[in-house]
Amino acid sequence: MPMDGSLLVVTEKALCKIEGMSVSVYQEAESAADHFYHVAIDSRGEQMAIIRTNRLVEIRSIPGEETIALFRGHVRMPNDCQFLDNDLTIATTCEDGLIRFWDIASEREMGAIVTGKSQNNRIHYFEDSDILLSTSAATPMDLWVTSRSQTGFVAGQTEKK
Repeated sequence: MPMDGSLLVVTEKALCKIEGMSVSVYQEAESAADHFYHVAIDSRGEQMAIIRTNRLVEIRSIPGEETIALFRGHVRMPNDCQFLDNDLTIATTCEDGLIRFWDIASEREMGAIVTGKSQNNRIHYFEDSDILLSTSAATPMDLWVTSRSQTGFVAGQTEKK
């Protein structure tokens, strides 16, 4: 965990914290609907996004474990999530082939982009260059460049030869 240098391990029924040679339960799922699938931690180590098997994405504070936001709307199971825009936005990807963007403060979906439909969609965010990379079995790699990216390109613009 960012605040103490421990390691957070995600299991279906619990989030476990490893410190040195000891393991403790950080958070336990209350029911089968609350099982854990994936966790992402923001760049400041102040929030964690938890994807649960009931298709909810919850943003919680670190430490304190208070719910900050709860995102509903995925028809299929979300696979991955990443914090963007100075940790004010969360991007999620799902088996339906969409990357959805959510405003954490308002808990609203801001929009979506189409990517490959697959059970194993993944997204990676490169904060220094403001680029989002998506991967899936259907589409090996898509690179999403924003107008703020430090590449010299603007989103939607192609390189001139």
